[in-house]
Amino acid sequence: MMKAQRSFVSAEHRTSDYLAAVKALRDLDSGLRTRAYAEAVCQDHLDSWAKSRHLKPSSSYPCRRLLFGKRCGRGSRAGCQDHELPASDHLSVWQINGHHVIVSQPYGIRDSWLNELASLKVRGVHIEIDAWPAWHFPGSVLHLAFWSAPAWDAYMDRITKLQDGSP
Repeated sequence: MMKAQRSFVSAEHRTSDYLAAVKALRDLDSGLRTRAYAEAVCQDHLDSWAKSRHLKPSSSYPCRRLLFGKRCGRGSRAGCQDHELPASDHLSVWQINGHHVIVSQPYGIRDSWLNELASLKVRGVHIEIDAWPAWHFPGSVLHLAFWSAPAWDAYMDRITKLQDGSP
């Protein structure tokens, strides 16, 4: 069997506390080890992602129509037939300057969702797919952020201003 032991920090960061934490995790059953890690980092992942993207939580329902500046018809008589996004799992909604970002944290991506993701991209939705900063179950889920075009523009404007030294 291949040995996969690696060091993920430089020598000066391998303090006694760090080594004790690594040992404590290794001493746990493998299923608990992953869960202990996830429990330790999930709030940090959520907070650092939201702060780095200048986002605030939204109470809106996670409907794909939000990404196009529309309201979800979920509460209407006809209902909303078009609210589900591909790879929808562990959803949350965020805002920047009143524009929406929907986050999904699925355990994987199915082949059948790829065309739907491409279709959203063609319609102007910016999609980020990454392992970080998944906070639902770090180390076990992916992080998909669906940005409406105005939300992405607001984020890019904010980044440009910060780089230029503007408040």
